[in-house]
Amino acid sequence: MSLPDVSSGPDVERAGTGRAAATRRRPFALLGSELGLLFRRRRTWAMLGALALVPILIAIAVRATTGP
Repeated sequence: MSLPDVSSGPDVERAGTGRAAATRRRPFALLGSELGLLFRRRRTWAMLGALALVPILIAIAVRATTGP
């Protein structure tokens, strides 16, 4: 197999550095996008609410079963 021809013109150099510079400027852009998508869903908020109720229900059960 032969290696592909790679041109080294100014357009190729600019395209490579532009992508690297954009990645360095916003390193958590993908994380922010995914978190934004996640917290816009109703099922996520429903699951967080259900998880928040677990310790409350345990505390109520412990208080109801123990004596004064």
